[in-house]
Amino acid sequence: MVSEYVTLARSMRFAPPGLVNAVLRRVQRPQGNSPEARYALPDWLAEQLRAVYGDEAEAVMADLLMPQPLWLKVWDKGADLLETEGSVIEGARAGVDRVALDRPLRHTRAYQEGQAQPVNPSSVAVLSALGPLKGQKIYDLAGGAGVKAALMAKAGAKVTSAELHAHKHESARTNLRRLGVRAELITHDLTQPLDREPRPLVLLDAPCSGSGTLRAHPEIKQRLTPGAVTELAELQAKLLDNAAGLVAPGGLLVYSVCSVFPQEGPDRVSAFLAAHPEFSAEPLPDLGLPVVEAGAGPTLCHWTAWMAFTSPACGVHDSASGDIHRDRSWLSLGG
Repeated sequence: MVSEYVTLARSMRFAPPGLVNAVLRRVQRPQGNSPEARYALPDWLAEQLRAVYGDEAEAVMADLLMPQPLWLKVWDKGADLLETEGSVIEGARAGVDRVALDRPLRHTRAYQEGQAQPVNPSSVAVLSALGPLKGQKIYDLAGGAGVKAALMAKAGAKVTSAELHAHKHESARTNLRRLGVRAELITHDLTQPLDREPRPLVLLDAPCSGSGTLRAHPEIKQRLTPGAVTELAELQAKLLDNAAGLVAPGGLLVYSVCSVFPQEGPDRVSAFLAAHPEFSAEPLPDLGLPVVEAGAGPTLCHWTAWMAFTSPACGVHDSASGDIHRDRSWLSLGG
């Protein structure tokens, strides 16, 4: 019965299939005062969040149960189109609007005319870390469905997006056409070197645990294990090593993961820097978002958990965002 409803959710698009699966398998909630009973979190994951957020952890875990807001990057006449139809723009962060729609997003003129793209402010902040994009040649590694590639192309960059799973390119092409931009899409296993000329800007949005997106993807809580986090950290190490070979001298490598786990963020970057002395950590630029200092290192801790390279994991709770915990790190290659 559960699988039938999951299939129906996927075909009818009335809800995220993973969410439907998670809810139906937890019809009878655990009793008592455990993290599983209070926050639908396994004990080990609750302990991880307490280690990251300290006194704020209880508020963070409670906030993960709140509905995910909708964030849209809009261009030109996008805001006018949305408001004319009755949607309400409730605020903005880092140039991304929080929107209450009066109809499904795909039925809005702003979306249909390529004037709006759903994306979280923290994802846009990753692109801000790259600096000015117009005219720049950029590698987008582990590009997935190509949302960041499309945003970079929309900003005037010449983007080559590499992804392991070829079927994701179709979604990327559809979105690129909708937005009226182009990017080169290639299929490649990034655990192996990519035989291409180095470029001044490289973004590695690495596969990760997704522990920073539990509000948007609550199903992760049910399938994630400590062992999986360790395996992902090992994969990220391989991807970073190969990404390094694509950075031109004097260029910039931005490493991004949607995780609060130290082994995927600061620990991973520290290990990379130790193995690659030709790279050095750089201060974060102005991201248009609140930041707090992460410790002794030269970088900052972003409001959704930017991790410093040489500091313990840190986190800042901000209930306005859907992805309230995201880990972002960036590196530069010395000339």
